[in-house]
Parts: sequence; structure tokens; C-alpha cells
Amino acid sequence: MTGNVCGSLHATVIDFEGFPLTESFENAEMEGFVRELPSTTSPNEFTVAGQSVLTTGATAFVGGASTDMVIGAKIQVKGSLDDAGRLTADKITFLDNVRLESKANSIGANTFGLDGLTGVVVTTDGRTQFPDGVANLSGIATGSSVRVSGRATGPNTLVATRVELRGGGGPTKVVLQGPLQEAVASTSVKILGITVPTSGVTFSVNDNPVNNAADFYAAVKPGDVVKASGNLNGSITWEEVELED
Repeated sequence: MTGNVCGSLHATVIDFEGFPLTESFENAEMEGFVRELPSTTSPNEFTVAGQSVLTTGATAFVGGASTDMVIGAKIQVKGSLDDAGRLTADKITFLDNVRLESKANSIGANTFGLDGLTGVVVTTDGRTQFPDGVANLSGIATGSSVRVSGRATGPNTLVATRVELRGGGGPTKVVLQGPLQEAVASTSVKILGITVPTSGVTFSVNDNPVNNAADFYAAVKPGDVVKASGNLNGSITWEEVELED
């Protein structure tokens, strides 16, 4: 018997409607965010969107390694589901969960920072894509506006899968999207070590505007992917905070 398991990308449980857990499935697939890391007592087991996932010595990792597994990492798991509801992974693919936009600074051989996002370190590797005729970071000048896609590897670090040049001029647009580390109700959110004050911003949940801060903070929890956007002109004026689906 075969089947597919799809977890909501921001949910803590998976809706198994029509997918009986008293049966086993040889081909199961799900996508979601890591909620719980392996423990010392179960070093090969972690949780994705409420689903227990087991790895073995035969599990293949694509786009990263087992050591890259962090809370909030977005992954796709393919494997088999046993009659106890555990998903044994044949293949785990790391997916992007971070998006940043600002002007590049502190450019090195394979790392750089971004204006307004002090402390965030972006690392590139052999898999990083550079469109626009750019071969690597040597083709990006300090002060260039860039859009970065990648995955979080630590509290304030990420590996970029794509670094794209953007148009300049006017105030610097700043986008900070990644796994939520902390939320202080009606006050602030923390993403990649950056605290974003939310007084005066507009809120949305899964592309739907919400009327007040209380509704937004009631909907979010650590590990959810949250996006903050604003403009940098000396300091950042944050304008919008969104819970991504």
C-alpha cells in the first residue's frame, strides 16, 4: 500500500484523515518544520510538524547533513510509515526557510553581512546560486542591494542557496524572514537573533490581515516562519510582520 502524508507547514500536528495509522505505508512523504531535535535517549529520532521521524545509517541527506538539523529547519522527508505511526526516512531534503533583503557589507571570501541586520552572518558554498552574471561573492560590491534565500544553521547564521542582486536607490528595503525564536506578546518578535519591535506594524497570518497584535501573537509559536519587512534609513522602520504558511 502506498500513500502521501502532508503536514501543514506551520502546524504542530498532522491531519491523518483518510490515512489509517494501523496500516503501514512503504512510500510516505511529508514536508514541514523541525519542532524537536534528537535526544540523548533517542539520537536517531526527531519531530517534524508533530510527526515522529527516524533516521538510519542508510538515510540520505540532500542539501545538508544530519548535523545541520536545527529547530525551525524546513525539510522534506521520504520513507516508510510503520503501523505505530513512525516515519523511517530514506531521504531527507533540506528546504529554504530564510529570506533576507538589504545591502551587503563585510564581504569576505564566502561570508557577508547585511545592513540593519547586525550579527547575522550569511555563508555561501559550492551549491549557492549567483544569477545576474555573478560567479561568487567577489562579484558583489559592498553596498549592493541583495536578496538572499537559504536555510538557518544556527541562532544567527545561515547558508545561502541563492544570492540575487536587486535594484538600488531610495531607502534600503529590509526583509527578515526565518524561524521565530521568541515572541514577547504585543511587543516584539526575534528572528535570527534580531529583535523586531512590533508597535505600529501591520500584521497578517497566512496572507490574511489580522486586526490586532493579540490575534497575531495568539497564532504564532517558536519555530514558525515569520517575515518582518521595513525600510532602513539610519535605523530600520519596521512596517509589516507576517506569519508565513
